[in-house]
Amino acid sequence: MRKVSNILNVVFSSVIQKSLPILIGIIVMNFYGEEGFIKFSLFLTGLIAFVVFISTGMVPALIKAITLSESDKQVVFNNYLSMACLAWLLISLVSISFSLCNLLPDRISELIPYLIVVSICVICILFSLAALQALGYTALAFRISVFNTLIVSFFVLISLMFQFEIFLIMYLISYVIMLFVSLWFLSKFDIFDIRLISISKATRSLLPTLKESGSVFIPNIIWMLGVFFFHSFVASTESTESEYSTFAIGYQWLTFIVFIPGALAPIVISYFSKAGGVRQVYCMSFLYIILGFIVTACFYFLDTQISTVYNIELTDRDVEILGLTLLSGCVAAGNAPLIQFLISKNHAIYITFASLSWLIIILISSFSTLFLNVLFESFFIAYLFSYFVLFFVVFLLDRKHVEITK
Repeated sequence: MRKVSNILNVVFSSVIQKSLPILIGIIVMNFYGEEGFIKFSLFLTGLIAFVVFISTGMVPALIKAITLSESDKQVVFNNYLSMACLAWLLISLVSISFSLCNLLPDRISELIPYLIVVSICVICILFSLAALQALGYTALAFRISVFNTLIVSFFVLISLMFQFEIFLIMYLISYVIMLFVSLWFLSKFDIFDIRLISISKATRSLLPTLKESGSVFIPNIIWMLGVFFFHSFVASTESTESEYSTFAIGYQWLTFIVFIPGALAPIVISYFSKAGGVRQVYCMSFLYIILGFIVTACFYFLDTQISTVYNIELTDRDVEILGLTLLSGCVAAGNAPLIQFLISKNHAIYITFASLSWLIIILISSFSTLFLNVLFESFFIAYLFSYFVLFFVVFLLDRKHVEITK
């Protein structure tokens, strides 16, 4: 019963975390118009890129290390947090350098200061919630997630009477408050101690940690860089700029479609590691795709209501873009069990091939004038192709296993 309660707390926390940006996006579109929504969407995409680069591979390793550690949990947590701070410092310096050298679109460059501050707050919050879950305090982690949601909502609502820049500042302040609250709770459990944060120790530990989680870290970086590039390209290219807001709406809901597979990843990986077979992988994959199709169908047939909610007029092409983006989410959700199965069987290296094939299709469609009119179709095809790569790999590995057991 306790295990079920823990799972529900994790799922509900994920629902809250994924729903909040969508709700704020609707508010931003209605109060700040399409330009404000575009900036907010680019901000969220950039924030995810920062967080993925900094924390990929570390959060699962942190949970495992705290769970296995008997006495030095405080040292373990602060060591991982130190490594995250070092990675944050590196990506911050790189992003500032790119901005100063005019290598980023203007809209992205304007957001870099906000991204740097909010990203370190998000990382500390993620690590805090992960530590609490590892210690068995999933209910407390859930309550902190609810509190965080209320804080962000409060600051967003009181900022709506001001300009968009003030809105971003208030959004930033809400995350700073959440940062202090999360770390305060950890200090009460003798887990966090700022005196143990050491960049010199992190320098020695970062590379071995990345080497250990490289098979997961590399494909995630490829996925996220591709997504960030695609968002930036569509938003800054004259022929597609007017269509970006529709794509951004679809992409926010894409992240909602894939949240359940992502939230259940630790449980699914553990299950596959012990007993799960290929048949269960396929069933889970098809189930996630079907659930995604249901969400996509709702959007397709409720386009009038979507227009009203977002206060935007949708053309037939906009509905197509929305549908293609959501279908990409269906395929991404279907990818999740295949990826989790490969991780559980220590075959995560094959995920890199799928992510590279996805990125190559994205780059070809973006830079080739032949595909410029079907850019969003190419986005969907890239996800579909990556699905077939992963499906084929799992199928071959299963065949190989069956032949060996014979």
